Amino acid sequence: MELNSCIPSLVVKDARAALKLYETAFGAQIGHVMEGSGGKVMHAAFKIGNTTLFINDDMEMMPRHPSPGTQSTGFYVYVPSCDEAYKRALDTGMTSVFEPKDMFWGDRTSAVQDEFGYIWSLCEHVRSVNVEEMEKARKEAGW
Repeated sequence: MELNSCIPSLVVKDARAALKLYETAFGAQIGHVMEGSGGKVMHAAFKIGNTTLFINDDMEMMPRHPSPGTQSTGFYVYVPSCDEAYKRALDTGMTSVFEPKDMFWGDRTSAVQDEFGYIWSLCEHVRSVNVEEMEKARKEAGW
């Protein structure tokens, strides 16, 4: 796999389940899965589109410390069809954060949350807008 300069790294309770979910929901391509002691995934790489991500199970040297009620990481993923990707994600058991809608910045966007607490924005570029148009539309939308 070709590597990015900066690679997001997810820490989850069940990396194998997460990899299977991302493969089904997003078409992720799974690379090598390195198993550590006790059968835990100590490192795996996967790609969504042309972006590489890392993942591992929660373990002593790579712990997960989420704060209740907060989200510290989210992903903005460009897909060929926002509506189709949203439906596929829901079909895999992800929950809706918001349904597909056209946004003032030119993307059709939806968001889902996976069982591991991560938010995935599924986005399709539908129109190009310049900064002035974007600012006007942002204000009209009340953002």
